Amino acid sequence: MLLNVCVLASGSGGNSTVVWTEKTGVLIDCGKSRKYILDSLSEIKVNIGIIKGILVTHGHGDHVGRGMLTLSSHFRIPIYINEATYHTICARHDCRKIKKNCGALIRHHSDKRFLIDELEITPFETFHNGGYAGESYGFVIDNGVRKLGFLTDTGRVDDKMIDALCGCNSIVLEANHDPAMVETSSRHPDNKKWILSDYGHLSNYDNARTLVKIKKQSGKADALKHVFLAHISEEHNTPENAADQIKEKLFENGISDVELIPTFHKKRSRVLKIGEQVGSGK
Repeated sequence: MLLNVCVLASGSGGNSTVVWTEKTGVLIDCGKSRKYILDSLSEIKVNIGIIKGILVTHGHGDHVGRGMLTLSSHFRIPIYINEATYHTICARHDCRKIKKNCGALIRHHSDKRFLIDELEITPFETFHNGGYAGESYGFVIDNGVRKLGFLTDTGRVDDKMIDALCGCNSIVLEANHDPAMVETSSRHPDNKKWILSDYGHLSNYDNARTLVKIKKQSGKADALKHVFLAHISEEHNTPENAADQIKEKLFENGISDVELIPTFHKKRSRVLKIGEQVGSGK
């Protein structure tokens, strides 16, 4: 059974990813408008009726917004969100409207596994703060045959996160910045320290180190064949630079069978059908 994924948008201007099987789909974050998400789903022929949940990584505005709330209330889609993050969203938006329109659809999660129809969801804690972040999480989505890992917006990756991601066939993984570009940038000097901190964002090199660890610890021939490079900074990186730096580090560690797939700020990525292409590396 195929597990499909498409990154609808990724970056500081808004984030959303859809993961689906023939019967069930979930959105990870809804930081774009309702129209953008619906139009993007229509482009890849995903019926909104199969979307059975919205998974929230954290509370920053490029990951949650009014688009999420209107999608949830209009189509009666449950929102799976950590309780602390839910309270930060209530503090930023009109709490009364949220409770009125989406209150019955809120599902609080921790790091315990839960099911959305045939999809098993395993949340794991990440390292990201500032503003209204709340408690930040990544996810592993398993349809019983294939596994997708999702990890963006974290300043570092620890052993627990590696363990959670081991065995995934594909991963959406942050490649936010090139540290050299951050250091030489003249913009937002205070923000630079946070970006490079343990609670900011992953660099291209952090991404590569994470992939090497996952690949070597997974021990399966079909583990980690495809990686979406996500949340690429417009100021401190480019898709080409991220791919070049990550490929170089992978090759240094004898890894040449991982396809790196770009994501974009204002348009969707290509659709990956996990299972159909496992083992091809193309």
